[in-house]
Amino acid sequence: MTNLVYKQAAAELRQRISAGDYDQETGLPTEAELCANLGVSRSSLRRALDILREEGLVVSRQGSGWSVTPTLAAARVGVRTAGGPSTAASSVSELVGHRMAKPPDSIAEVLGATEISELLMIERVSKIDSAVVHRSETWFSPTLSITVDRDLATSRPPALLLHELGYDLGPFDQFVEAVLSNNRDEALIGLSSGSAVLQVVRTAHDTSGSALFQSRHRHPGSSTRIDIDLPTTNNSNAGSVSLSLYQ
Repeated sequence: MTNLVYKQAAAELRQRISAGDYDQETGLPTEAELCANLGVSRSSLRRALDILREEGLVVSRQGSGWSVTPTLAAARVGVRTAGGPSTAASSVSELVGHRMAKPPDSIAEVLGATEISELLMIERVSKIDSAVVHRSETWFSPTLSITVDRDLATSRPPALLLHELGYDLGPFDQFVEAVLSNNRDEALIGLSSGSAVLQVVRTAHDTSGSALFQSRHRHPGSSTRIDIDLPTTNNSNAGSVSLSLYQ
């Protein structure tokens, strides 16, 4: 039972980190606060944190507590008024649905599915309070599309899902591009037809270089700013990405 408790705590913390609830600036809550919040003992919490440290998700510094690894390319969401500072805010991810669907040609090419008619696609939206701030589509490779358990896939961030399934993850590719809204953006985010959208595209590979999934995160272009800290020798946030939503 003890083993199950600390593994459940580790899984919950992974999900919160993936959702952007914690970042390298604010750090994680204190161990006492995490114990109370997760309903676990101090020993179970520390075993959970040790697992995440071994996975490269968190770091600990004497006197500073625990924080998300600085070089982890995780999105941080902040709410910002025009001309004002960004205030940290937690977004809540909500499953919209999942289905087998024909992928766009660009995704099919990346995932090696040009001869495959349909792939598994999982769609989510993220909200701050009741406002939808972005939506995402995750498309899985042909092999994963027919082998992965749907219930498991819809209850886990994709990288965590593959980790739990025993996949050795290699490099992630990420880029940001400006595109126009489509019907799903207009229906789920409430954008007007032809609105500007900032699209963050992330592709995960295994250690041999084969693409396992591609996620496309779409943010309203008129109210979102993406800040990327470029690597420098004295920049502890090198490689991090932050998002700001203008109210």
